[in-house]
Amino acid sequence: MTRTRLPQSELAGIALAQTCATLLEDKKAEDIRILNIAALNSYTDHLVICSGTGRRHVLAAAHHVTRELKRRGKRPLGVEGERGQEAGIEEGSWVLLDYGDTIVHVFTPQARAHYDIEGLWADAPRVKSAKTARIPK
Repeated sequence: MTRTRLPQSELAGIALAQTCATLLEDKKAEDIRILNIAALNSYTDHLVICSGTGRRHVLAAAHHVTRELKRRGKRPLGVEGERGQEAGIEEGSWVLLDYGDTIVHVFTPQARAHYDIEGLWADAPRVKSAKTARIPK
């Protein structure tokens, strides 16, 4: 298991979103996107959206994010979708982690296509993840 060292500073804003993306990369989540929606709404600044290959992978990726951020003192304000039929979400097909200024969505490919969060926020600028931001072109 690969462990990502998180910065010792307080996690907030884009740093939190990029850290979430890096943690999801550690668990081999697919098609990870960070959207900056701060100018388009009043409830959060960033969405981190990704897919797992199946329900177990979705749950494992979401648990990895919550576990690693908890080690650094960052706890989610809310978690939806990991304990059954909450809000009509089938267990493991979609997990939402609410960290206030960053919301993480981990989907199965079918749920991601169905809800089309990226389509809803098509006008939002995309943000590079911490790893891809360091790769020179």
